[in-house]
Amino acid sequence: ILTLVRQTNPDVFVLQEMTSESIHALKALCATYPYQLETWSKGPCHILVGSRTPFRIDDRAVRTQQVIHLTTRARGRDWSLVTVHPRTPLLPSWFAERNAQLTFVSNAARRENRPTLLIGDFNLSVFSPVYTQLFGQPAGLSACRKGFGLGVTWNRYLPPLMLPIDHAFVNDGFRTVRFQTLDQPGSDHNALLVELAFSD
Repeated sequence: ILTLVRQTNPDVFVLQEMTSESIHALKALCATYPYQLETWSKGPCHILVGSRTPFRIDDRAVRTQQVIHLTTRARGRDWSLVTVHPRTPLLPSWFAERNAQLTFVSNAARRENRPTLLIGDFNLSVFSPVYTQLFGQPAGLSACRKGFGLGVTWNRYLPPLMLPIDHAFVNDGFRTVRFQTLDQPGSDHNALLVELAFSD
């Protein structure tokens, strides 16, 4: 992870399925990314966001939804980030919980007046009816993968069966310059690299 972040050199990174040990190991990035926030997402997993610039947090999203929703700056402009990692929908209750979280982040990103990126491990394939229901319509959000290929991300250990379950969306304030998957040794997911420009 340290190598990948240093090589890609993003303004902001988002890491899923982090543990206390792995979060501690990433303290090595604090000099470049002094602003970090982590929240529990499910089981032993946490989400970690690192930023070069200070951010303001929607405390309610963290507290009630296990979702990170923050506002920061890049190139002198305010923009917002929303990220989520819901449960794998193996049980009916987990299926409902996942869909509720995804509805929450979809609505949060659509309501933002600032340029906004919604990104995460959604545990939801683009082939799912739920994906079509929540993200398949053009109302307010655009898939960053559009025009860049399917971008399969999981399961890296079973290449013929890989699915696109990690996603990135933007509102009208951003346009996607680049969307690609990157090999991420030690993980069962490929990483996503998203390069954005302000629409205006």
